[in-house]
Amino acid sequence: MRWRDALVVPLLAALVVLQLSALPYVRLLPVTPQLALLAVLVWALHRGPEAGAFWGFAAGILTDLFAITPLGVSAVAMMATALLVAVLKRLLPPNRILIPMFLGGVGTFAYLLGSFLLLRLAGYDLPWSAPAAASPLILLHAVLILPAYWAVLALERLAGPRRVELS
Repeated sequence: MRWRDALVVPLLAALVVLQLSALPYVRLLPVTPQLALLAVLVWALHRGPEAGAFWGFAAGILTDLFAITPLGVSAVAMMATALLVAVLKRLLPPNRILIPMFLGGVGTFAYLLGSFLLLRLAGYDLPWSAPAAASPLILLHAVLILPAYWAVLALERLAGPRRVELS
């Protein structure tokens, strides 16, 4: 376990608290960005499926603690989303602009659809048209993922070990 991995839970807790306390008053579109989901998507893109699933579980449990939905719905949906995004990234050509934007939108849609289906299975009577109303959030996350993704790449370059090549 690296020192950065120890910061996962406090960072995600801070993002969830910020998301639930202050962000409902800051509207970029008719929706509020989900910071914990964005962090999970960025980490899955950057670190792969295992790290993304771990972050997804931690962020999902923290989100579920503050939600009125059954415990575990967000955790399962975020873990599945992180795995999907990380696997898709490996299949797509490398790109630091279009691929993160595309996968940010796909990941947000997958998370919302997964949460919707899990809630339907749990007995919640949600209208089948509910996932279609999520397009503003999908577009917002597709844009917001870029600065977060680039910031993680920059921090990794600064904090990570330098690659040494022998001539």
